[in-house]
Amino acid sequence: MSSDWIVDEEHVAKLELKLKNLKEKKVTSAEVIKQLEEVNFFQLSCDNVELGFEDNFVDDKVIDNTWLKKKITPQNCAKKTMNNQSMEYDRSEYFLCAYNNADSLHIDKDGRRMILDIFGNLLYIKDAQIESSYDLLNLIDKGEGFTNERNIVEVVSSYTKGDKLAVAWTVFNMDYIPLYSILTLFDIVDDIGIVLCVGQKIMDSIVNCTNIASFNGKDYAIFQLHDTTPQIFEIGTNTFESVSDPTTVSHIFRDYPTNSTYVKTVFYSDECYDFCIAFNDTGKLYITLASKEKFLTRRIKCFNRVLSFIKFFKEKGDSSIFKLITTEGDGPVYHYNIEVNDGDFVETLNFQDNTWDDYDLVTNIDFNSDMSEYSISTYGGGVFVYKYFWDHSTLHHVFRVDCPVTTIKYIDDSSYAILSNNGLHIYRRIS
Repeated sequence: MSSDWIVDEEHVAKLELKLKNLKEKKVTSAEVIKQLEEVNFFQLSCDNVELGFEDNFVDDKVIDNTWLKKKITPQNCAKKTMNNQSMEYDRSEYFLCAYNNADSLHIDKDGRRMILDIFGNLLYIKDAQIESSYDLLNLIDKGEGFTNERNIVEVVSSYTKGDKLAVAWTVFNMDYIPLYSILTLFDIVDDIGIVLCVGQKIMDSIVNCTNIASFNGKDYAIFQLHDTTPQIFEIGTNTFESVSDPTTVSHIFRDYPTNSTYVKTVFYSDECYDFCIAFNDTGKLYITLASKEKFLTRRIKCFNRVLSFIKFFKEKGDSSIFKLITTEGDGPVYHYNIEVNDGDFVETLNFQDNTWDDYDLVTNIDFNSDMSEYSISTYGGGVFVYKYFWDHSTLHHVFRVDCPVTTIKYIDDSSYAILSNNGLHIYRRIS
């Protein structure tokens, strides 16, 4: 008996026509779910989850396989702290959003959760509901010769500051070979429901990471390209043109190393110094220091593996010491002091976090508002909460999320936004 599959082309044609008709009109949730089940675009899980669709709420984004909303019933969990007390958490919200990375979750000044998915859908989430959504992909020029039949475009990285959103896109062919990048900057006027693309530029190089940084009172969108100097755009000008000489923005860009595939860059600037902290895909960490008048120094620190994250900030008070926190992946988490003196800096290991028994891939770190506490997320689902004392830390308690965690961010001092492979979780501390 033959095991060959025969494609029912007539049935496929009917389904394609049905999908085309759906995309050309507003539909109700019931119609969407019916079509999704028939076409099998999604496997709708009922794992202790209540589907929260509303009539006339879902549009063609669901058909495009970009997101699906779920609301979970409140679930309490108690975990032991280091002093054998219990710490209660309530997971009261859950929102399923496909294809996220650590850069896609942002918290605005009002504590709202903003997710930019890989397809360019910008979603504002509140109480497991979409408060507002914007399709950014339809706001940009995808380039000459781009067609939906021959090309795929995806978000590579993004960065928000205030009402500005910088997004880097990569355009692929159907064999998933990258062809070119699109650098974009958006204005978000969410209170009146408008997002504007205020500038874009198409580049042959591939973008590795995206930032918005301030130097000398001006904001800049910075796109780190593969094997070349960053593309830097001043925000607030009438034209979206890259700065011809990056050293006019900051001296940290002098002799900028271009023989690297950068994974992450962090920029810091105060009244005296500019820093660029960057790591590449071979485990090299670049620390660049400049004054407002000149380039000072650049050091390279080598690790055995690719780093997971960079956290960089200045010590409290009138100090010349800066804090650099990073990890090679599975721990420990290193806390370095960077002390600036006479145009140079000295880097010393202050302390390290390595108190969990079974090392797991560390994905991110975030601090609460007064820097008295930080939380470390791991791919295995563990969240390690530390009390921070600047020259040492104490592991306070651990709790677990039931899926791999991509990133963690404080909404306020008693609640987290946790992005996992499955979606957005909101955990609130209730004791």
